Amino acid sequence: MEKIKSRVIELENELKRYAKEYYTLDNPSISDYDYDKLYQELKNLLNDYPQFLENDSITRTIGYDILDKFTKVDHTYPMYSLDNAFSEDDLISFNERIIKEVNKVDFVLEPKIDGLAISLTYEDGVLIQGVTRGDGLIGEDVTNNIKTIQSIPLKLKDNIDLVVRGEVYLKRSNFIRINEIQESLNKPLFANARNAAAGSLRQLDSKVAAARKLDAFFYTVANYNDLELETHYESLSFLKEQGFDVNDQIVQINDLSNIMNEIEKIHSKREINDYDIDGAVLKVNSFSIQEQLGFTAKYPKFAIAYKFPAEQVTTKLIDIVYTVGRTGQITPNALLEPVFVAGSKVSKATLHNIEYIHNKDIRINDEVIIHKAGDIIPEVVGPVLDKRDSSSKQVEMISNCPICNSELQKIEDSVDYYCLNEQCPAKAIETYIHFASRKAMNIIGLGDRIVEEFYNDGLIKGIADIYLLKDKENEIVNKEGFGQKSFENLISSIEESKKASLARLLFALGIRHLGEKSAKLIAQHFDSIDDIMDASVEQLTNIAEIGPMIAQSINQYFSLEDNRVLIQRLKDIGLEMNNEKLIIDESSQFTNKTIVLTGTLENYKRSELAKILEAKGAKISGSVSAKTDLVIYGTSAGSKLEKAEKLEIKTLSESELIEILEKENA
Repeated sequence: MEKIKSRVIELENELKRYAKEYYTLDNPSISDYDYDKLYQELKNLLNDYPQFLENDSITRTIGYDILDKFTKVDHTYPMYSLDNAFSEDDLISFNERIIKEVNKVDFVLEPKIDGLAISLTYEDGVLIQGVTRGDGLIGEDVTNNIKTIQSIPLKLKDNIDLVVRGEVYLKRSNFIRINEIQESLNKPLFANARNAAAGSLRQLDSKVAAARKLDAFFYTVANYNDLELETHYESLSFLKEQGFDVNDQIVQINDLSNIMNEIEKIHSKREINDYDIDGAVLKVNSFSIQEQLGFTAKYPKFAIAYKFPAEQVTTKLIDIVYTVGRTGQITPNALLEPVFVAGSKVSKATLHNIEYIHNKDIRINDEVIIHKAGDIIPEVVGPVLDKRDSSSKQVEMISNCPICNSELQKIEDSVDYYCLNEQCPAKAIETYIHFASRKAMNIIGLGDRIVEEFYNDGLIKGIADIYLLKDKENEIVNKEGFGQKSFENLISSIEESKKASLARLLFALGIRHLGEKSAKLIAQHFDSIDDIMDASVEQLTNIAEIGPMIAQSINQYFSLEDNRVLIQRLKDIGLEMNNEKLIIDESSQFTNKTIVLTGTLENYKRSELAKILEAKGAKISGSVSAKTDLVIYGTSAGSKLEKAEKLEIKTLSESELIEILEKENA
């Protein structure tokens, strides 16, 4: 119990220091995500051990200390913080708490602008005061600086009394300009646009604020009863009419069944906006229900902020380990102090190859920046050089395989090293893992750990042995963590995989250089696995997008007798090995066109639409380039559509596409 109390005190002190750096000094030393993680840990501890909750706990306080250089102003209506959600489950829990107290409600969803909260007061339609949030009850008078922001009206359309809340922010383009000026004057650079906006608004000299060219979005009418406004969404329209900037991505939502799709629409525009957002805010629409739900000491019960996962975080690189892939390729991986990245805990990340390590000057014991490449694969971006100390160790490439100890070979014209020992256990395990993987034979229940365990126990000694596991019932059922039901489910999935397409089988074999897309292209051009095995390099390279490297690799693979024996064994076991030849409609306007799909589609899954267009003879690409013929877009289309328009590439909306397809299929 004493350890719990000590941790609570430690967290309280740390968080108060970080909050002061962020809110008062505009100079944070940790990321928002790292702060939120510590804050959540404290909240969880205090929920479990409420005896350690003090009145001055940071979980009960709002905002920050007021700087002495500003006049203090009491807020007529307190400015609360927002509670945070980090997952769909958190949003569902938020909704369940609401419907326990009131009937079914509708919501408003809006981007969470990453700036500085302000409250403006108008009398008879004239701006008389602008105040920062401060500690929620008392803020700083920054009226003179507010008046320099051109997007804030000094006079409203109507002669009304109004208290309105919003967020002052700095456009990304202005942030870049300001840092260029700072650099030219040999002054410290701002860490991000939010800090620059906060620092600009809290200047005593309003000329500095004016030069920074701040902007503001507005999102709350505090005195809505005085103005006879009934809903939050109605109040936003009212603010627009009075001359305020209101974000154009705000939507009304009847229920939360599709909430994550709506949040993803906001998230998808994060990179193309000229302003920073760090999440989305969900609010009960009805003002009367908001009043009924009320507030905690710190948060409104009718609103919550869904925080986007951190794009990048920092942690310590403890060591480097080397793994062996199914082709024998050696990959260095960083062992990290565990850290959450994009919603999941990461303790290991790829370092690609030794040249990547040396080019980035990544060392053991460095503080390093981590992100998820494509939001999927954890990757070390580089070291934080300012935090490097004498304990850092340079990395040298190993000379022997970490599994079988065979001498490694560097392939000519490649940055990679390989273990060429065909009997290397690591290569075998990776081969079987790949064969069973989702994009290959999709054998559910035969994941990495199970494959390794079955290999070590002698249950799998080759690919064909996977289909003989049905004869190993006693050994498998008696394994720890397994049971009869698990065994039956595994065997059912193995049997189902016998019906997998020729393209899946071809990809599953793990032929070097042959990816999923290339396997699909090849399967469309041959009637059977036998035709592919007998195909010449020339025949293979005649297929569009199949180059000589892939063709030679396939030809070499099937020239080996062991691999032909494997195919025959799989046939005998009952694998169907169907082909995927498409009957191409060459009369379509999409024939031989390179097409990119982007945005959220309403009538198709993207994979379904891709198949339809491929049947029309189209080639589906994942990126827009000068070679792209057409971009088809749904809602919330982002940078791909923007790039297509810049390159003057033809675009079609989903509805326009459907109209064309209906005419072609008539």
